[in-house]
Parts: sequence; structure tokens; C-alpha cells
Amino acid sequence: MKVRTDFVTNSSSSSFIIGYNSSEYDNAFDVIRGNIDDYFTDKLVDDLLEYAHGVVDVDDVGKIIESDRAHINKEVNRIKDIAKEKGFDKLFKISIADDTEVESFLEHDYFPYLDCTVTRYSHH
Repeated sequence: MKVRTDFVTNSSSSSFIIGYNSSEYDNAFDVIRGNIDDYFTDKLVDDLLEYAHGVVDVDDVGKIIESDRAHINKEVNRIKDIAKEKGFDKLFKISIADDTEVESFLEHDYFPYLDCTVTRYSHH
């Protein structure tokens, strides 16, 4: 995975709020490993988690949502409702760019459809 430090054309990124129940998973690595197919290596999972932002309780979701988003309270409540409906008590945010073919696949075709994905923010 790459961290952008300057302007990049034809590239995008997304952040995903990922949820889990702490009685089923011990940590973010286990959540990602438990929700992605076996053909992804532990190295890829480690690389993804390098861009994960801290695990928080559902009620603290505001800490991991972009602070410049409009109507932040409404968004926080929406995410809390979705997470609680799915039985999640923990959340974390993971950011993925589409700088490589694998990253593009993860950003556009994979993470948006995982059961553990609560919501997606596109940064196109």
C-alpha cells in the first residue's frame, strides 16, 4: 500500500467503517482475516491494517469519522444504528487507495459488500 504525499491523477481512495462484536473477534486483524477470502495473504491483511484507525466502542464512532463531514451528529447516529442493528459493539476505520489492481479491487468491489462494513466514504 502507498501513502500519497502529493497530487495523484486518476486515483481515488475510500474509508470504510468496519464493525464487529468483541465476543466474536479479539482485534481488527481477526475481523479482517475472518471476513476476507483465504486467497488474501496475512501480509495483505497486515498492510491493510497499517491504514486502519483505532478501534472504538460504537458510541464513540464520532472519533473515527472525518471531522469535516456535514451533519456529523446525524451521520454518527446513522452509523450507531446500523452497527447496533448488526450486533456490533466495536468499530474501526480502514482507508484504501486504488493505486494498484489489488487495492482497486478491494476499494471498489470487495470492502463495500462485506457483512462487517458499516459504511463507506469515497474520497474520489
